[in-house]
Amino acid sequence: MIWQYFPVGLRFPVRDFSDETKRACWKTALSALLAADANGATLYDAQQTYDAGTGGPVYLCIACFYGVKQSRASSKKLYELDGLMTRLCRSMPFFQANALESFGPYPPLGKLEENGTVSVTEAGEAVLKGVEPERMAPGDGIRLLIASDGNGTDGDAEALTRVFGTEAAQRGFKVCRTVIADGGFETLRALVGGLNGRCETVSIACENGERKTETIGILPGPVAVLEAAGRDVKTVGALIQKALDLGYRKIDLAADGCIDPENGGLLSESPDPRLSECKCRLLSAGTGNALIDALKSIGFAVVSGTETVLNAIHFAQGQNRADFAILHTFGVEREAVSAALSELNAQKTPTCLITREPVDADRLMRENPVLRGVVTLAETDESARQTAFVREVLPLIAKDVAKAAQI
Repeated sequence: MIWQYFPVGLRFPVRDFSDETKRACWKTALSALLAADANGATLYDAQQTYDAGTGGPVYLCIACFYGVKQSRASSKKLYELDGLMTRLCRSMPFFQANALESFGPYPPLGKLEENGTVSVTEAGEAVLKGVEPERMAPGDGIRLLIASDGNGTDGDAEALTRVFGTEAAQRGFKVCRTVIADGGFETLRALVGGLNGRCETVSIACENGERKTETIGILPGPVAVLEAAGRDVKTVGALIQKALDLGYRKIDLAADGCIDPENGGLLSESPDPRLSECKCRLLSAGTGNALIDALKSIGFAVVSGTETVLNAIHFAQGQNRADFAILHTFGVEREAVSAALSELNAQKTPTCLITREPVDADRLMRENPVLRGVVTLAETDESARQTAFVREVLPLIAKDVAKAAQI
C-alpha cells in the first residue's frame, strides 16, 4: 500500500495477536492520540511477527492524518507522553509512511472523530468496538531512570524496563528507560535502542557454502553494529565483510570474549584493504582474547567496552537528570553494572538495586552510598515484576522523597 496522507504507527511489543491483546494496545493508543490532538485521524493496524530490537512480535496501531502539520504536531506530543512511550519499543517506537508501506493491505478499522469518540468499521469491531478512551495525562512527577542489563534471553532487559516503566508512568512519574550491557547482542540492543538506531537483517555465507541470516544494528552516522559474542572468527569476518559491502565505514563490534581462541588468527590472514578506510571499534567486556588480537592486526581500535557503551547511550546525562534510579541486573558482578553504579555514586543519584539472585545487601550498600535498598526478584513474569515494583520499590522511592523534603 502506498500511503496518500501521513500515517504514524505506534509500535507495541506484544505476546500474541489475540483480539484481547490488540484491544489493550488500542486502549492505550487512543488515549494517547486524544491527548495529542489527533482527532479526525483514520485508524488502521499492522503486525510484525518478529522484531530484533525486542526479541518478539510487535503490533502497530496506526493513525493516518490528512495534514502534515497535524501529523507533526501530534507526533511531538506523543513523544512527551510517558504513559505511551513506556509501552512502546525503545528502538523506533513509531513507524511512518515509508516504513509502513511494506505492510498491508490496510482495511480501515475506524476513525477518531472530532468530538473524541471512536467510530468503528466492520473490520474494526473486534478490537475497537466499545473502547472509550480517556485523554492520557502527561507525567509531571519524579524523574525516574530505569536501567537493566540482559541475561541472553531475547529482549528481557527491555521487557523489564517496560513493565517497571508502565507502572511508574501510571503514577505520574517521568520515565527514562535504558538497557546496559557487557557485550554481545544486548550491547547491540543497548546501542540501537539508546541512539535511535534500527535493526536490519542481512545474509552471510557459511563455511559450507550455505547462507544464513544475521541481525546487525545501524546507528546514525551511519555506524554498523555487529555482534560477535559466541561466534567463531570466520562468522565475525563474514559480518565485517557484509558491512563493508553495504558501504559502512564506521563499525562497532560487540563482543564478550566468547570467541574460539584456536581461530584467533583467521581474520588477519587476508585483511580487507577497505578496512584502511574505516573507523572501527571493539566493544568488549573482556580483554586479551584471541578476537582482540586478530582485530588489532587489521586496524580495529580496541576500546573499553562497558564504559564506551554507557557513554555512547548517554547514560551519565540520563541519570544526571533523574531524581531516582532503578538498576536491575541478572548478575551484580557484571562490569556494566559496576560501571553504572560508579556513575550513579558519582552523581549521588538515589538508587534501588534489583538482582536476580540473593546478594550481600549490607556490603553493597556500604560500598555504594546511593543505594537505598536491594531487592531480590527471581521471577521473570510480568505479574511478579509489577508486584515487586509496587510493594518493594515504590516504598523506597517514597521514603527517599520524604527524607529529601525534610532536609
